[in-house]
Parts: sequence; structure tokens; C-alpha cells
Amino acid sequence: MNSKKNNGNGSDNKTTLLESAKEFFKAFKTVVMHKSPHLDEIVAYYLLRTYAGLNACIRFVEQEIAGTEVDHDRNGILPIGCGIDCRFNEHRKGIERIKGECATTLVAKYLGISDLPELKQLIAEVLACDTRAGCSPTQLAELVKVANRCFSANQTGLINWTMSALQAIVTNEQYHFTASPNEKSLVDLFKALDTGGHLSADKRVREHMFRLIHESVRRSEGCITELAAIIKAMYRLPRTENDVINWLETPLIQISTDQTDFQEQVDLLRKQKMVQIEVLGPRGAGVIDCLVVQSDSQQAQRAARYVGAKVVLVRNSKGNAMISIDAKLEWLNLSNVTRMIRWLELPVDGKNVNWKSLGVPGKHDLVPNWYYFKKGEQLFNGSQTNAAKPTEINTLGLMEVLKCAFHPELVGLWCKKRNIDRCSSPENLAPLAMALDGNMSAETALVG
Repeated sequence: MNSKKNNGNGSDNKTTLLESAKEFFKAFKTVVMHKSPHLDEIVAYYLLRTYAGLNACIRFVEQEIAGTEVDHDRNGILPIGCGIDCRFNEHRKGIERIKGECATTLVAKYLGISDLPELKQLIAEVLACDTRAGCSPTQLAELVKVANRCFSANQTGLINWTMSALQAIVTNEQYHFTASPNEKSLVDLFKALDTGGHLSADKRVREHMFRLIHESVRRSEGCITELAAIIKAMYRLPRTENDVINWLETPLIQISTDQTDFQEQVDLLRKQKMVQIEVLGPRGAGVIDCLVVQSDSQQAQRAARYVGAKVVLVRNSKGNAMISIDAKLEWLNLSNVTRMIRWLELPVDGKNVNWKSLGVPGKHDLVPNWYYFKKGEQLFNGSQTNAAKPTEINTLGLMEVLKCAFHPELVGLWCKKRNIDRCSSPENLAPLAMALDGNMSAETALVG
């Protein structure tokens, strides 16, 4: 899409750009998103629909879609957050993602609306939650993940639920309405739901929920996507109290259910023995605790971390696996774990691959069923948003990788056993070991 040149002011240029966009998007009849979309993808759709007049049905996919952007344009299909190298997908071939972008920012820039007063803070908060750790559990980005579990069989319901919040947020940012006469706080509504028996009776769960609600109120002063702020915006739209309560029940009941599941997982994992893994850390050689969890629970990883595991391997009943390390161990990463697992997944006659390239963040073309999320130091063999073929490596094989991957000597022995000569190169040693060899500073190594 090319906008016309305009010799007037900036607002005229933006108007022309939007007019061109409205004409361009008339050709699209179908939007494609991954199943269980994230907030940035839903906000991208909201912006296209609200500002560019996009009028298209939504279809959801479980795997990456084939074809080029030209193919999709010709077929009237608009991918958001998916499609190799497509305009509204921040994940690009060969890299984990475009730095500083998400589906929302890509759409906003494409339409020339990034600086609209009612959108600036929303776009900033969506991007922050999509690219950085530390998003509040009651911010909309996390609530969408919670709601995904409620609407697993009704993805359109998820879109409508999220769009309802977005409309309230944007309208309130545009007009800054004062409080409505019958406005109630998040705390008041939570107490009503709790008293009405809608939430768990478990004391631990109720205390956890109570803390979340009060923390949301505290954070809402400077955060428009925080739950307490959304409730306030909905009342001021205005929405009826029944509408607000019905919207709020979705995340709160699911959070209560999730927290009950979490407590059950914690109780189970406290009885399970930790596996000790050798590491070379900033203070030299040592060991850290690892838990291997066989579970279909969405709370298994979180529970394992809660009971003290620094490395967690979760495997579900289908055989899919997920590996993560404690974010507090900034000197530790999954680069060698990723290389070793991807090498094992390669066919017997196709293992002559550059060793370093096997640690690339995101997907590797030759081993597409494993995704390395570098920022979060997590390695996924399938997820809620992307289905993947379960790994053929058995749990013992994965554990052997974990026992070797965090100490350079053990990595070398593991590779030597499999005739991977590239492991002798300094670039393949753990970052700290390279620092000790004098090839880089310790400060650089510890964040590598």
C-alpha cells in the first residue's frame, strides 16, 4: 500500500494514509490468527477494524501457515501474528522477532496512528507486556492468556471479550470521563463474587486472589490495561453493572480455578525428589536443582519453580515438552540445551549442521518443532498458540541433555560421544567458560 504525497501538514498526511488503508483493506475477507492469540494480535485486529474499516471474519490456525504475503493478499487473507515474513507478524525467518515491535505496533505504524492520544499508552503497554518480563498477572495481556482457557472452544468469544475491554480503555483515554454515580471498585465487585460462592473456598486461594485484587488497584493509577483500571473505564463508558460483572467473572473464576490447580501441583511436587545438575557459575563449579514433571496442568511449571526448582522439564501426556530456567539466574541460558536437543532431532543422515546455528532463537528450519524463546529462557516443543509434533526424544534423553548442558566440560564430552567435532571450538563453550579462557569479559559472559 502506498500513500499519496501531500504537501500539507502532518495530520493531512495521516488522513491520506488512513484513507488509502481503508481502500486497501476492503479486499480482505478473512483474518488469520494463531489459536489462543495474545493481546498484541487482538489489539492489532481492533485497530484495523476501528481505524481502517476492516470487515473480515476471523479464522484460527494451530500451525504456521504456508505461502507468501503476496499469495495471502491475492487470496484476500490477512495474517496477524502469523505467516512467514508477513507485514503484521513480528516473528521473522532467521530471527526470534523484530526488535521493539509486536503485531500491535506494526499495525499502528502501517496506519499512521501510533501517536494518537487515545492509543499511545495502550500501544506502549501492549508492547511492554509482549517483549519484557514482569507484566502484572492482572494486566490485560495476562488476563487474555487466562481467558484463553475459558474460551478454548470459542475463540470468537475470546476476541469479543477482549474487544469489550479495549473499547472501554480507548474511549476513556479519548474523553477522560468522570466517575459514574453507580460506579463500584474492583474490590467491591470481588467481594460480591466471593460472597456469592463463585470462587474457590480454599483459604490459600482466596488469600492469593485478595492480594492480586488489591495490587491491581495500586498499580492501576499509572496503567490503563490493569484490571482495576479496566473496570473503572467500563463503568464510565458506560456499561451496566451486570455487563461489568459478567465481563469480570471470566478472568476471576478462571484465576481461582488456576490457583486451586497450582496449589494441588505444589502439594504433589513437594513430595518429588529434585535432580541435581552440574553447572559452571560465576563462583565456579556447583549444582542446581531440577524437577522433571509429567503433567497436563498449565500450572506445573509455575508450581515447580515455587518449590525451588531452578531448571524445569515439563512433559505432557501427548509427549510435548517444555524446558525453562529460573530468570533470576542471569548467568545461565538454554543455548547449549537448544543445540543439543535440535541435534538429536535431526535425521541420522542430516546431522552435518553448523553447531552454533542450532542455538538460534525462535525456530530452526531443520527442527521446526522446537521454539527457543531467548528473552524468557524457555524452550517449547509446542504451546497453546502453536501446536507442534511431540519430540521423539524420550525423557531420559532430555534429562541427559540437561545434566550436561550447563558445564562446558560435560558439553564437550556429550559432543565427543556423538562425534560432533565442532564442540571443541571456543564459540561452543558455555559463556562463562569463554570468559575464563580470556576470550570475553566476565560481565559479557554472564548475560550471554
